[in-house]
Amino acid sequence: MNDTNPRELARRHPFVRQFASAQADMLAGLAREVAWAKDQVIYREGEAAPDFYLIESGTIALEVDPPTGPVQVDTLTAGEEFGWAAVLSGPRVRRARGMEATGLLALGGARLKALCETDPAFGYAFMRVLLASSQERLQALRLQLMDSRWPVAARAGA
Repeated sequence: MNDTNPRELARRHPFVRQFASAQADMLAGLAREVAWAKDQVIYREGEAAPDFYLIESGTIALEVDPPTGPVQVDTLTAGEEFGWAAVLSGPRVRRARGMEATGLLALGGARLKALCETDPAFGYAFMRVLLASSQERLQALRLQLMDSRWPVAARAGA
């Protein structure tokens, strides 16, 4: 991705900058660089979730995959994070695909979850930041649904 080491890249990421310095160092210490090509699937629905990701560059499509074919439900760009299932110990509930060449920082889910469990202050801070991100995405989805379903929006050509 570039000449900066993964720890420094992680420290600069907007997700990590929300933490106190010592907690940011803990998170950054888990980071390793990974890259994906355009249209490459990062993970599929139902798969185990070994990593949590911070997007450094590129665009990620989050998709559901019904029998009729993939449907994109969210688009993420540099500065955002995804792969929450790695910390929550469940299978992936969406598919993630690089919409272009994408540079990510991967944080091992098992190590991240262990850190949350052994350091309750860190775990609380991590879950608080993750929940805030989740709330923002749910609100954005709510607004999209309102725009597409609300009769006034439909009459206005939305």
